Amino acid sequence: MASIQQTADKIKDILTICLAKSIDQALQYSMGYNWFDYFRQTDANKKKEHMILRPEHRSVYDLDFQALLKLLKFHMDLRTYVLSYYHPNETDIDIKYGRNSLFDNLLYRLMTLYRNQIAAHKKASDVERALSGEKSSTTYSYDDAIADMKKLAENFSIVVDNNGVSYYSTICSIANNYYNQSAYTYYSIQEAIDIEQLGITRNEFLQICDKFGIKVAATDTQMVFATQNYNETIAIIKNQIALIKSNEYLEKSKQNLIEEFETTKAKSHKNFVITLTTISVLTAIVLILVVINIMDMDKDNNTSRRNNEETTASTNTKEQTTTESTVISITESYINEQEDPDTLSDSEISGDTGNRYINQYNYEPDEGVLTIKPANVYYEDDSIIAKCYIINGTDHTINSVLIHGLELTVNGETICDAAFDSQAVEVNLEPGEHYLQEFTFPKDTVKVPDAELENLSSFCDIVED
Repeated sequence: MASIQQTADKIKDILTICLAKSIDQALQYSMGYNWFDYFRQTDANKKKEHMILRPEHRSVYDLDFQALLKLLKFHMDLRTYVLSYYHPNETDIDIKYGRNSLFDNLLYRLMTLYRNQIAAHKKASDVERALSGEKSSTTYSYDDAIADMKKLAENFSIVVDNNGVSYYSTICSIANNYYNQSAYTYYSIQEAIDIEQLGITRNEFLQICDKFGIKVAATDTQMVFATQNYNETIAIIKNQIALIKSNEYLEKSKQNLIEEFETTKAKSHKNFVITLTTISVLTAIVLILVVINIMDMDKDNNTSRRNNEETTASTNTKEQTTTESTVISITESYINEQEDPDTLSDSEISGDTGNRYINQYNYEPDEGVLTIKPANVYYEDDSIIAKCYIINGTDHTINSVLIHGLELTVNGETICDAAFDSQAVEVNLEPGEHYLQEFTFPKDTVKVPDAELENLSSFCDIVED
């Protein structure tokens, strides 16, 4: 926050522009465009201590704050022209704004007490007091100077800057902002989190401050928040945390119900497919056996009927053995085909059962894009292992992909982030298909070594190669 001295200096700079423009507009209207030449002649006839202009001053815009105040203070004719222009309804300009008037005393205070005493020629003792937080020993303070500069600017309130904004309103805004902010006290965000046992991160604290318009700032060493009432502000933050946790609990419960439903549905669908396929296979086996028997019967009819019953029995035994072997071979082949290498199986789930992420059927495609969705994530030593689905949501076949970035987060906080684009991943995916890929996040990419993985989310930067 700006100090009161810095605030006064800023107001003085704006008032300097306001005075120069106000004087120029009024005197051009009253005396013409060459009014500054007249001013130069009359200034040369003043007492030396009252002279304002120097050779380098060629227009009113070359004058500084003190010189502009002197022009209004010591050139009464020009003062009358200027104030008559901005107060056309005043009938007693000479009295209200003349010598020894309130306006005249205002110019004196700003020239002598503000500019000379506390701005340009500040005593060492006052500097020391200001640095230690004590008030100045002078009777005229920066607060007085700010009040006087506002009063002076008010006389020229119709004068505006290049954006059409009144200089007077800008000065009032700067002063009001300072006095409003000075009522605030700044507290360390991290200390508040620790002392109040809020159980949130600094970023989460900042998000709440942003939501409720709580002022925050960065010092050289820490982040701080500003408040006029610490207990009231902390109560607001605690209420929001409670609301967030309540919403998270409801969302988690909802997600668990959805996952349980999807798991049950997927298992039911899988069992149905297995049952239907098994029936189809058995039907095919029966048909094969019928064909084999018909072929054997034709063969027997064409063969000499001199074969005895023993030979026939032997043949039948051999056929039975062959058939049984065929059934076993076909069944084993079918079972092997049912194991989908692109879907995480129960036997492939890894990680500490107390802290891991599991979603075996998290391969729903997102229309129009390639995505990566986690199926099984867990900590392994100092690394994180993530078994994820690469999912083709586009309308064309994807043969290989490059993964420029994969980020895993828990409750909005990044726990690991890495790129896996040193080489392309061969996927060969038709639209809607998925591919199971394992990613290892090394220690230097893991930002949170002990996050609760149950509420995991992922963000990816993946492109077709």
